[in-house]
Amino acid sequence: MTGRHALPMVGLLILPLAACGGSEPGVANGSTGSSPTNSGVAAAVAGPAAAQSAGLHCAEPAFNFGSIWEGQIVEHTFELVAAGDAPVKVEAVRTTCGCTIPRLSRSDGRTFVEGQTLEPGEGLSLNVRFSSLQRTGTHDRPVTLYGNVSPEGRYQVKLTGVVQPRLQANQEVAEMGTLLRSETARAEVELVSADGEPVLLLPPRPPGGPAGNSVAPWPAELGLQLVPEDPDQRGRSAHWTAVLELSAGGESAAFHWPVRIEIADEDGDYTSTGATIYARWNRVRPVESMPRALALGVLRQGVLKSASVRLVAHSEDVDLAGLDVAGATIEAAVQGQEVGEFLQLVLRPGETSAEANLELVVDGLPSGLTGPLRGRVLLPLGREDQEFLEVRLDGVIAAG
Repeated sequence: MTGRHALPMVGLLILPLAACGGSEPGVANGSTGSSPTNSGVAAAVAGPAAAQSAGLHCAEPAFNFGSIWEGQIVEHTFELVAAGDAPVKVEAVRTTCGCTIPRLSRSDGRTFVEGQTLEPGEGLSLNVRFSSLQRTGTHDRPVTLYGNVSPEGRYQVKLTGVVQPRLQANQEVAEMGTLLRSETARAEVELVSADGEPVLLLPPRPPGGPAGNSVAPWPAELGLQLVPEDPDQRGRSAHWTAVLELSAGGESAAFHWPVRIEIADEDGDYTSTGATIYARWNRVRPVESMPRALALGVLRQGVLKSASVRLVAHSEDVDLAGLDVAGATIEAAVQGQEVGEFLQLVLRPGETSAEANLELVVDGLPSGLTGPLRGRVLLPLGREDQEFLEVRLDGVIAAG
């Protein structure tokens, strides 16, 4: 890799990229299967040869590949030797991730497969290939050989290093703010190629794509544009701007939406994750209650009780003090019997003009009625964008 920002590549072999597998263990010579159990290892070392000294030895069992860019491939060969005075039988080779693939061969180049034996002093080459595709961060990738390779029945080598993202974003989270359903928002995130080389960026794939990397369904109100700065003839650039736009509409909820931006290969196809940024916004209604339910707790006949919620106005044209509490509808029932007539609403001023307290007073419940109380309050607002405010009711009527 060239460019004044390139990281040192010590002992690396950069190969054509292939999609990294899942969490299935990589197994030597293409064989598959689960990791050997302790009983399997014990069986491998049992018998007359167990009394003799046998095992594997590697002069350098750990290889640190330093820092690389995401998407690059590291390949390293560990040289091992059969130590002791007894043959060494390698029952299996396992890794912890499909991104790490081991290959075994004898030191003289002949093929070596699981279950074969090394004579004392014979060499074994373990080639390990690690794909950093979509795997940024610090890595400690072990490769474990099983058999009479040590007194414990296993011998381990490992690759270590750091995988750096190929794109650097000036912010991880694009804050879109708190918005009404009728409002729009826009945010920009600057993206720079970490190694200074021009790249072609692609938007997130639709749900169900080859890698299945997009969260479904994508919010209909969220738009994304990737704008290159001074692109070359192939549309590549070392500096991009991700433009996120929210249109009007959408659900009244808080969002922290991942946007995975990918880098294309020479053919313009998806290849590796360049960066993941998050669009964060909170879509609210003009008037909301906090919390959204009136928790009445335990109610008893003849005992006066009240509970309240705080009303918050998110729009400046809302007059909380002028809300029509008398015109509110109270729907509540216990065991199928309506009890709304025993509930009364009271509106009290809040600390600011944008706040108020809605209080529900329970008095005079009919005798002999027990069980869960469920219902709702519908407070009319008379707005085109919010006809009424709904507050749920939740409580229990107990005997006595």
